Amino acid sequence: LFFCKMDWWTKDPEPWSRNWECDEIEEDDSVSPDPIFRWSKKVRSTGTLAATQFADLIVACDMASVVFLHCQFPEKELVGVVVLPEVPVAGLSLSGSPNDQTANLYSVPEFPNILLAIVQFDVSSERASAFASVLLENVKAQRVHVLSTLTELEMVPAVDTLEELELPILRVVCTSAGHASKMTRSLTFLESPLIVEKLPAGIVTECQLRGLPGACYLSVRNHRLLNEETLYGFHPALEKILGKVPVAEPTYGTTLRTLKTHKPNPLFT
Repeated sequence: LFFCKMDWWTKDPEPWSRNWECDEIEEDDSVSPDPIFRWSKKVRSTGTLAATQFADLIVACDMASVVFLHCQFPEKELVGVVVLPEVPVAGLSLSGSPNDQTANLYSVPEFPNILLAIVQFDVSSERASAFASVLLENVKAQRVHVLSTLTELEMVPAVDTLEELELPILRVVCTSAGHASKMTRSLTFLESPLIVEKLPAGIVTECQLRGLPGACYLSVRNHRLLNEETLYGFHPALEKILGKVPVAEPTYGTTLRTLKTHKPNPLFT
């Protein structure tokens, strides 16, 4: 009976049947291209910075941390860039502006052992791993520090009422190597069930896979308005990284007023 049924089964595919070979080709063609990493022409000509192992890589992943690093390090030099092919670049100021749409790397003359990576566009969850991999493959750092934020509403599962939240507040998540190195000692860990997402999660995960000491510092912000209290929340993190107190009177207020919108930018939420 089985062979009888096979006798009438045609070898040619039905016109309505799925062509798996074509579908697989189409799916392969739709894969997003890898992120692109480039050192600046000056760095490539000397070759020294690209081969340097920095003590600390500091990554800003949202608007609050972007403004914070620009204010804390006004004197910096553009040395590299990371490009996502699907994200258009906007703004080419060498010293950097929070209103740009770029992912630039900066050296800081005052602190030659650190490198800043200021990411000023949204990196989706699907692209976060590729972005983090390209960044850490090209930048050799002993420790990696990621700055990002949580809204006060996201903190609700960890507290009884919003009245308990008095900004500034800082929470931290770190890798196994980061915990062993005590790089986040005396800082408060992120409470369960709160989680880190998107690019901060991608970078911390990549650090864990590479065995690097890495940490994500999360400052709590108002869900409606980006204000100075959120930026001051990063001060304990920067003091840990640099071993010194951050700038006491930074230009937070002035910089915030220059933003295109004072409300949280949807690109960074």
